[in-house]
Amino acid sequence: MADNIILDNTDKNDDKKIIRRNKKLFYHNQRNDILNKLIQLMNFNDDAQENKQNLFSGARRDKSILLAQLKDNQELINYLISITDNIKKYYRCSTWGYFVSINNGEIGDEISLLKAIFKDHGYRIFSKDITTEYNNVKKRYTTLYFTI
Repeated sequence: MADNIILDNTDKNDDKKIIRRNKKLFYHNQRNDILNKLIQLMNFNDDAQENKQNLFSGARRDKSILLAQLKDNQELINYLISITDNIKKYYRCSTWGYFVSINNGEIGDEISLLKAIFKDHGYRIFSKDITTEYNNVKKRYTTLYFTI
């Protein structure tokens, strides 16, 4: 980050103090573009009945999606992989599970990267098991709810 702010320090040593810019404020537009593209690619469910049952929603409308749908969404996964350099630039992500796994020589889970991005934007994410039909198979699936 070349645009750091340097303030004079009034210590005995006359050292200069460097204050780094906050990525959340400095890259606000780029971060919102990434989030909006992810929301577009995710194809959230818009089930009013599920939203009524949700205790955390209040007057808000929650966004929900099956975990299996996320794992099967190859376009979303490819997009996340392609923007990892931008994510490192626009987010403080050194402790996110995806990047820790990659730094340890393991394969990163793109779903954990997706959840970390949403959490960094202030979303609360929780899961609930429901019985529903997906790909003509009716069984118990995990649904992820994204609330602001």
